[in-house]
Amino acid sequence: MTVRAVVDTNVFISAFLFRGKPAEVLQLAEARAFTLIVSALLRLEVEEVLSQKFKWPAPLILRACSPLWKVAAWVAPTQQIKDCPDPDDNRVLECAVEGKAHCIVTGDHHLLDMRRFRGITILTVDDFLRIA
Repeated sequence: MTVRAVVDTNVFISAFLFRGKPAEVLQLAEARAFTLIVSALLRLEVEEVLSQKFKWPAPLILRACSPLWKVAAWVAPTQQIKDCPDPDDNRVLECAVEGKAHCIVTGDHHLLDMRRFRGITILTVDDFLRIA
């Protein structure tokens, strides 16, 4: 059985900017070592952060993100979740629930503090790499 995982925006950004272990997670996604679950809102958040906060030009964003969007399993969340204090984190939870994820990979303390949500394990990059 292939692991189904939602990768939080902060892991994408860390991977693109700093490489390291977050980049290993994305390489595993590209290699289809696990099923990357993405929603349109998560895609938008990743691309907006790269564009607005880090001033990446559109062609660079496309080059970095396209291979991941192509291998991803896309979901359109139908439930609105409000269990996390940070609304952006609720979008991650919604994607994970809709996509029947086994886990969420994040560096966000709001999510990590939850540990589990509706049977979905919330993991650090290091913890995920140990099981992937």
